[in-house]
Amino acid sequence: VTGQGWNEDEEAAFDWFWRIVGRTMTHTLEMQENGDQVVLKASWGMVKERVTTEEFGEIIFSNLAHIEPGIIHLFRRPKRIQAAQFQKAVEMLIEFASNPENFFQSFKGLVIRHIKYGVKVEHTKPFGQAILVGVRGILKNDWDEQTAKVWQNLWLRA
Repeated sequence: VTGQGWNEDEEAAFDWFWRIVGRTMTHTLEMQENGDQVVLKASWGMVKERVTTEEFGEIIFSNLAHIEPGIIHLFRRPKRIQAAQFQKAVEMLIEFASNPENFFQSFKGLVIRHIKYGVKVEHTKPFGQAILVGVRGILKNDWDEQTAKVWQNLWLRA
């Protein structure tokens, strides 16, 4: 039985962890119930129609250089390859909205690799901002209130 023989610190740590997991999964279920994945997939489809993978990568690099220039050094691969990785990261997040189980299976390996690269948790916020600014800029007039909410929720939940 969970918690038997735990001291107060262990019990508090588990309670803290469970609150985070519970809140995240509740929001994930809300995303699915609200049909957020439909908006995400449609808007991402528009992004892919409007820019190439390389152009998307350049947009993200440019946004990162503006938002948090101190993390650019973490991207050591050629820009062409990194651009494809940026696109794959967005598609993985969209998969999160549609199928959290598949996302978490892929996420473990991704986290381990990024820890080895020297990425810290505080680097995820500027990366997420760069993605949101990039998608908004590409979508232009198709970036409406609902699309903004869905993309912001996606990044916050993942």
